[in-house]
Amino acid sequence: MKKKISILLAALLLCTSMVACNEQPYMGDDESETTTQCPEKEDDDSDDDEPISSDDEPVTDGDKPISSDDEPDTDEDGPTIQENKYTKIKCIVAACDDVYIFQNYNGMYGLLSTDGDIIYEGFYLNQCFNEFSNYLSCRNKNAYAWEGSSEILDKNGNSVLAVGENNIEFISDITQGRIFAYQMTDEKPSGKTYDLICYSAKDMSEVFRVSDIDEISGYIDFDETGYCDYGYSHQNVVDIHGNIYRYENWKYYDSNGNEYTERYNVGYDPLISERYGLPVVSGIEPCIDRDIWYDLVDSYEEYENASDRTFEVGITQNTLGQIATLYMNTTSTWYATMDANGNILMEPTKDIWLGASEFDLCVFSNDLCCAYQPSSGLWGYVDPYGNWKIAPQYESVTAFSYAGLAVVNDLVVIDTTGKIVMDISDQGDVHTLEGTYQLSGTSGYSSCCLTFSKDGTIVESGWHDTTGTYEVRGDSLIVDAWDSVIPTLYEGVHTLEQNDDALIIDGELWVRTDNE
Repeated sequence: MKKKISILLAALLLCTSMVACNEQPYMGDDESETTTQCPEKEDDDSDDDEPISSDDEPVTDGDKPISSDDEPDTDEDGPTIQENKYTKIKCIVAACDDVYIFQNYNGMYGLLSTDGDIIYEGFYLNQCFNEFSNYLSCRNKNAYAWEGSSEILDKNGNSVLAVGENNIEFISDITQGRIFAYQMTDEKPSGKTYDLICYSAKDMSEVFRVSDIDEISGYIDFDETGYCDYGYSHQNVVDIHGNIYRYENWKYYDSNGNEYTERYNVGYDPLISERYGLPVVSGIEPCIDRDIWYDLVDSYEEYENASDRTFEVGITQNTLGQIATLYMNTTSTWYATMDANGNILMEPTKDIWLGASEFDLCVFSNDLCCAYQPSSGLWGYVDPYGNWKIAPQYESVTAFSYAGLAVVNDLVVIDTTGKIVMDISDQGDVHTLEGTYQLSGTSGYSSCCLTFSKDGTIVESGWHDTTGTYEVRGDSLIVDAWDSVIPTLYEGVHTLEQNDDALIIDGELWVRTDNE
């Protein structure tokens, strides 16, 4: 009897175990052998060769560059819906190590993650991130470049310093790894009192503070020698370390009353590392002697004898040390490079133009400088010796960032080997519109008439004709003005819906008038 009861209990336990496993047999290493084991949850035996996908996180191939070809949403009862989040992006203007800065068609800027996600948008860029700063400066629509910045943002788009907050009335540009801010500390009938605060552009820590300033002069900033005039009368100078000097009777004095040499009419000179009358600031690299460049320029008879000539020099710090870039122009254009010891690295040549344009001497970064090849009309990258490291093949380029990334053809990010890191150039199918449309409710020669041509141009018909280009991507109309903003259709991205012989642009009806 006891034996029968034991057998019955064993069978009951076996049945219970199979129910707990939802009657799913476990497949062992040998597929031909089926067991009734129920594996524990933490020993999930999923296939590593087939990535798990979900609705929230699409499967990505880590070896492929990020592109704009997002997986489309599907509707069982309707057509496939293709949504492109990059439609509004006009170009990427800078690529840092962990964030990219883009500009949209409405003239504003935003931040794009290296995974292709739009982090933040809606500011007017003043200065990008760089090797000396983990922050960017931006302005609102009411602030101009010569008025400094309105706000300082981190790489996630968070505001870390802003005019109007904590009594901050002025923020400078980011220079020499420093940011100035004027903070009002007291307001009396006789006037305001300020603190001049200097922040590190690396971590926004306070480097130094100058207190009890009676009045501010407006725009202030460190110059290339590491000094800054502050105060309304410009009689006080501070360096990037917080040392204060006072200027009286054509002489400078430090806080202990020590006198420095006289200074007369010293202007901006990118080749001079010392500001006359003040000591050299530690941490500021000395520049190349300009006399070496004068000797080189004078050695070219064609340049020396030309009646109309231009001479410019740019200085940049590189892994090879300081590199100077020379631009000479008469009837021809030459470029050359030189190291800090005066040695010619790239002899003056007409076949390689350095920089984003002939008037913009671009810096060398990661041993590379963007360069234009006149014979092909294309851009690439050369080293300081003039060797093409990335062959000319692009319509447009930017300088490499400190992180070794550059933007080519507006929407493609590459590394220093030319490998594509991100490509969002495929922004969906582009269509054109044809015909002349008039805003519903208007008549006659008004400024509310638009003509779309086949070649991608848009012309306003009326009293003030202006011309621009346009593209139609999905349900968006992207307008880019040439000479001026089209009065009836401002440049930027507009919503678009096509309906027979009519268009609905930004919710307003435009009726086609050229149908026969």
